[in-house]
Amino acid sequence: MINYMPIDMGQSLDKSEILDNFKPDKAWNYWSFEKLTESKGGKYGKNDITKNAKIKYPKLCEYISHLPFTHISNVKINIQKEKALPHIDFVSKEEGLELYKNNIENEPCGYRLVVKGKNDVLKLHNNNEVKTCFLPADTDCYVMNHTGGIHSVDDDSGRVVIYISGFIDKEKHLDILNRSMKKYSEFKL
Repeated sequence: MINYMPIDMGQSLDKSEILDNFKPDKAWNYWSFEKLTESKGGKYGKNDITKNAKIKYPKLCEYISHLPFTHISNVKINIQKEKALPHIDFVSKEEGLELYKNNIENEPCGYRLVVKGKNDVLKLHNNNEVKTCFLPADTDCYVMNHTGGIHSVDDDSGRVVIYISGFIDKEKHLDILNRSMKKYSEFKL
């Protein structure tokens, strides 16, 4: 099982669009964030990116459209406030059983985009072992096992990461994973 791997999207993220427009308006645990999705289906349902987000972040929305989702559930731009202790991202399977089943079948499928921050602060915890997840300089995207991968983030105050979850298109996802495996196999955990 792959728990972490950098992703070769074949395109660059327009970080200035995000950093220039990002205004967090909510907080939870270790982050302040701006949510870009509607909640018509609940945070684990089939949602859309808001009209406001499409206007504010058109290049980001275009980038996300190339990720392997049939439906988006949740997109948040997070800014880290403090060290994130070991946790699993998707644990509320009762609230979103359909999404949880889809994600379990397609792990690793927690797509994340690093907009700002160090490339060596994400840590993967397996039993008593802690491994550093390195993100190469030529990509902004990684995927992680977000239904079972215990991870933490060292203190990197001001780190900006985009959290994306949704229903996975298995064929498109496998194409991206296979392409990324060829390019980034040495970084896979």
